[in-house]
Amino acid sequence: MHVVAVLGHAVHLRNFIGSGCLAMLVDRGHELTLVVPGDALGQVATETASWPTHPVVLPLEPVMPSRGRRMLRSWAHLASFVHRRRFPTYAHKLRMGVRHPRWRTRMRYLVQTGVARAMEAFVDLEEFWRAFESQLPPERPAVDLLAVLRPDVLFTATSIHDGTEVELVKAAQAIGVPVIAFAGSWDNLTSKGMFYVMPDHLLVWGEENREQAITHHGFRPEQITVTGAPHFDVYATIGKGL
Repeated sequence: MHVVAVLGHAVHLRNFIGSGCLAMLVDRGHELTLVVPGDALGQVATETASWPTHPVVLPLEPVMPSRGRRMLRSWAHLASFVHRRRFPTYAHKLRMGVRHPRWRTRMRYLVQTGVARAMEAFVDLEEFWRAFESQLPPERPAVDLLAVLRPDVLFTATSIHDGTEVELVKAAQAIGVPVIAFAGSWDNLTSKGMFYVMPDHLLVWGEENREQAITHHGFRPEQITVTGAPHFDVYATIGKGL
């Protein structure tokens, strides 16, 4: 298979390149293309230099969402926090937002959460914003990149809220390429709000995360695979010798 892996944060680079997880795909004969932040291109080239087949490494910035889409998703992000404020984590995040030391950030929180609370009387906030998102076609650079790469699967390590991978996810789903996401940390499913676009399949750290994916995000059980923490895989061969 040809796998395009989107790793938008240093934590994801550690989890999947530093750990050797993606090198295992290359060892098994799969073709791999990495999409990473531009300032990490040199690091990734060094990390993958010893692999038997060097992956193609591309910068993430050209396929990141436009400023307008990032702004719209900031409204969806805070609306999701309002929607989930019955959970202590989200109630705390909302309290901290209105106490932010920068007055512009405080005002943004107050306006966006105020609008969300007003809308809540009429709509399910997360359903509204997902429906809105579904009307936005993927941006052209993401479409063009996948048209050139023609992957069999798009893999993305996601922090859920930052949305760096969303345009590639939408472009992949538009052309029928399955999307597999990995929740980037053990607490992301209960602290980062909703997925702007739902992946087709989700990899999670453990059984508790499986339940959170179902109850907090509406995934079906058959969409979820428990893999464990990827950055511990490097110790697996050591353990076999003990």
